[in-house]
Amino acid sequence: MVRLNASGPGSAGDAYFFDEDGIKVSATHIEFGKYTYVLKYLAAIKRSEKKPSRKECQLAIVFTIIALLTLLIYIFIGQLKFGLGAVVYLSFGLLAFLVSSLVCKQMKASYTLTFSNAQGELIKSVTGRDKQFILRLEKAVKEAISRSVDDGF
Repeated sequence: MVRLNASGPGSAGDAYFFDEDGIKVSATHIEFGKYTYVLKYLAAIKRSEKKPSRKECQLAIVFTIIALLTLLIYIFIGQLKFGLGAVVYLSFGLLAFLVSSLVCKQMKASYTLTFSNAQGELIKSVTGRDKQFILRLEKAVKEAISRSVDDGF
């Protein structure tokens, strides 16, 4: 997205390649809220993805299944009479299984875009769960860098 901003950084009428969630990318600057960084000092952009750990979810689901099976075995061998108590325990176990399954299904990866200078020092990193947002930001910064190189900034 290119938008003209008469009061933006640099000269009047500076174009924004990106303007979402408090992050603005122009041909000369990147603004992160109240912090502004000069684009010419930006040397590297690195995108990374951190996938959620599924081990904890898998362990919770396995534990819940084992608990439900144990409860059913106790009911069938007669150690626990099938009555209101057993129904409550089974209902609670099934609910725990459903909740742990839904939590595992809802886990999403987090995406990070890291900006660093020529010395490799971290300038800023942006992290979010919306992959498309990170990709749009990366594309806008790369476009701004290529335009600033072409324009001789």
